[in-house]
Amino acid sequence: MINDSLVDRYNLLEKQLNALHRGYNKYGRYIEELEKDVAILKKNSHEPRDFVCCNCCENKIKEK
Repeated sequence: MINDSLVDRYNLLEKQLNALHRGYNKYGRYIEELEKDVAILKKNSHEPRDFVCCNCCENKIKEK
């Protein structure tokens, strides 16, 4: 009886561990896809515009 309960407990823990690994793999792939999307967006975005600031009021008034 004791051995049967230990085997059952081991099998249950093994199933839970496998489910946990599947979840990690799923979210790992999702994060990789998001990182690729961010890289594409960074590649396609333009450089920040450079403005000249007014000496009196410190406002951006025109592009250089």
